[in-house]
Amino acid sequence: MAIGVRPGTLASDRLCAIRLLAHHLNPAYDTERFDWLHMRNPAGPGRFWMAFDAATGETVGTAAAFPRLFSVGGREERGWVLGDFCVSDSYRSLGPAIKLQRTCLELATDSDTPFCYDFPSQAMMSVYQRLRIHPRGQMRRLVKLLRIEGKLVALIGLPGVSGSLGRALDRFLALARRSPVDPSVALELHADRCGEEFSQLAETENPSYGICLMRSAAYLNWRYRENPIARYEILTARRRGRLVAYAVFIHAADTAAVVDLFGSQERAVLDAVVRGVIAVARQRGCARLDVAILDSHPWVPMFRRLGFSPREARPFVLSASPHSRVAEAIQSPAGLFIMNGDRDS
Repeated sequence: MAIGVRPGTLASDRLCAIRLLAHHLNPAYDTERFDWLHMRNPAGPGRFWMAFDAATGETVGTAAAFPRLFSVGGREERGWVLGDFCVSDSYRSLGPAIKLQRTCLELATDSDTPFCYDFPSQAMMSVYQRLRIHPRGQMRRLVKLLRIEGKLVALIGLPGVSGSLGRALDRFLALARRSPVDPSVALELHADRCGEEFSQLAETENPSYGICLMRSAAYLNWRYRENPIARYEILTARRRGRLVAYAVFIHAADTAAVVDLFGSQERAVLDAVVRGVIAVARQRGCARLDVAILDSHPWVPMFRRLGFSPREARPFVLSASPHSRVAEAIQSPAGLFIMNGDRDS
């Protein structure tokens, strides 16, 4: 079968792309999600492509790229996060997928946008391997258990015995690894939109992060406050009224997850913010708190010290023009800072 790939246009392909994504990727995908990703991003509009059967003209797949502004050694650089990839069931050989993804990766040869990145599934890694692109690292999920009473009841089946044992263990978990928090750090759930202080914090701290997404107030409001898919919360840390760090987290059922952590890299500050999220999650009755970060990042020992245990990992892919600042900066000691909040949605 001969497969063609062409750029998609909002005027003629928007609804077709949404139908494909809802049918083959996520049943909850709708126009609100598409428009938020493609048309409201403060870094600029998204781009998408349509794969079609050259013989019949039938549209059989779609893929997209969404712009992000990054700090690369303290200097602004535009990149793309890849996402919204799907191919119809009857065309799911590697050929159409490779052709579609190769078109997306050509963004990395553009002098104005010299890199793109992705959080591929294991199945998608088959496509990248055929394109001779290897993972830049592994996104490791780290988990802190907050409550185990319910699990013991389910496993042992004796509510009285397992409940008492579980409550005792839960009290132990609450006390374990507890150490004094810097009293100069004031924590607060941030109910408002992100203001200019968030942009100022990013400008101050970006150089110490090597390669990291530029967390301007406009970006944070779009990504988390205006997100039509999920409700995110922000816990801020301040010293003498000045914003020094924050964590973005989500809470659903009995699980909470930190998707972003940013600010001063002072150990006392980072410890205080993470402990603050742990306290909020425990207060809400969560059984666990998750975080995902590159397993090579120097924060991994901090999370381990705070009681997080490593679980499964999934690949992270970055494709950069060989002569770009990104290709040079990624070799520096500061390296690359990526968290789950840096995905497409």
